[in-house]
Amino acid sequence: MALAHFVDRLQRRETYSMAAVGYAIYGTIYLIGAILELSPARKVTSLGFIPWWSWYVGGAALIAAMPVFLARGVRWLAILLALGTGSKCLFLVWQHSRRLVNGQPLDLYNVFFAAVALGACILLIRAASSRFTPSTAVPSS
Repeated sequence: MALAHFVDRLQRRETYSMAAVGYAIYGTIYLIGAILELSPARKVTSLGFIPWWSWYVGGAALIAAMPVFLARGVRWLAILLALGTGSKCLFLVWQHSRRLVNGQPLDLYNVFFAAVALGACILLIRAASSRFTPSTAVPSS
């Protein structure tokens, strides 16, 4: 009975690890896409004082930090990130449906990115709906 309980705990923890990897992949693809779309028109100061490159540094920091917290089982963060990735996916689908209606071709990168966002969202929802808590992740000795 104790072994089955321990295995159940490990499986729940595994959902957060999978969500962390999924979010890291999502963030990396997001950042690569932003770098590829970088043009002189985008290299402008934001709000009058924020240098353009700070958004890329901040994005890289989030890609590094968020999976660490997700792997630790921070449920509210999984819910928040699921809302973000899910809304990004919905926006991309809406944007591409508008392009199709207007007779414009699809942007394959954004179609791919919508699928990645959907996958990350599913993993994050799965993790947030599990009952993992860090205090129950490791059996007491």
